[in-house]
Amino acid sequence: MSISGGIGLPLLGGSGKTTVAYTTAGYTLNGGVLSEEIEPSEGSASAFFVDFGYTFGSYEALLGLRTISTESKATVDETKGLGKILGETTFTSSGKSTSYSLGFGYVF
Repeated sequence: MSISGGIGLPLLGGSGKTTVAYTTAGYTLNGGVLSEEIEPSEGSASAFFVDFGYTFGSYEALLGLRTISTESKATVDETKGLGKILGETTFTSSGKSTSYSLGFGYVF
């Protein structure tokens, strides 16, 4: 039997740009901006995983768990674009993903 696991180190900073393209209604509501590019000013991500394996005879059963969390913040102009629609100077985005895996196989 074997058990392994770990915690991913937090990432420093944030990367990745997002381009928002507005429809006619969005253009009217956001102060006359057709599209804008949003770049995060700060961000972080972390990962956690656990793996469990058990061998019986020539067979092996595996179970895995993965969790990834991300968060980023971008400063936006409150007078136009996304900031005007939200009514805030900071746009925050976060996400969390969890996956499980189960395996069974022959050891050779």
